[in-house]
Amino acid sequence: MKYLASSQLESTLFAPRHIIGAEHVITNDTLHPAQAYHSILMMRPRVIEYLHQEFGLNASSLDSHNIGYVGASKLDVEGGVYADENILCGCITLPIPGSLNGQTVYGWRYAKCKPSTLFFPSLSYANAPIFAAGNVGRVAVLFTNPLYALGFAEMGYVNGVSALGAGITPMFMAALADRGVKTLAIFKSMGDSDKSSENENDLYEEILLAKQCGIRVCRVALPFQVSGIGTWDHHCWSTFDEALSKALKAAGANYARFQS
Repeated sequence: MKYLASSQLESTLFAPRHIIGAEHVITNDTLHPAQAYHSILMMRPRVIEYLHQEFGLNASSLDSHNIGYVGASKLDVEGGVYADENILCGCITLPIPGSLNGQTVYGWRYAKCKPSTLFFPSLSYANAPIFAAGNVGRVAVLFTNPLYALGFAEMGYVNGVSALGAGITPMFMAALADRGVKTLAIFKSMGDSDKSSENENDLYEEILLAKQCGIRVCRVALPFQVSGIGTWDHHCWSTFDEALSKALKAAGANYARFQS
């Protein structure tokens, strides 16, 4: 089989200035001051609490990763730009390391906000952007967005990755292969395949894309969704660790490295 290959490995900037999805915004506009957004977040206790409960991120994590927030109110002014004129309006922001000039910002939609300027989604770009919470080895763990990857890294699961932009694509898998990834762990809640054939088909496509790049997909079955990790108790973390370790061991992967 001829494996695919990507041309760049880091969190790569795309040709369009913006990529807009239902739950996220990615922009490489140089007008977004990450430090200013971080300062605004520090004045939003409700958003900080959400970050802790949903993603397991504490105050030191917010500081070290320069996580910020762009207000959804017209009265909020950030960096001289009114919130309702900002493409990141209502978003929790995360600067993407390794990007051109350090200007790429990932925004997770937290509050409803309709910018006054009309933006169109950008569906094509030169390279699939990848976010890695740490140094990815032969085994990577896939999370739905980079904030989860950071939260799990705080608990010792440092090989978390997330696809930015268009999600799981051939170029995303190819970039993982270029980094040396041989096994990709994907979480699936027990009962998903019984409730929706669409979920099963989605996973089937991911397996095919991974196989084209020489990567084995390791399905990790959990009795709960991977969300709200800041509220997980000892039982939840033990169940998660046992399921991940069991699935990776069955796939012949070294699973001990993921334990905190």
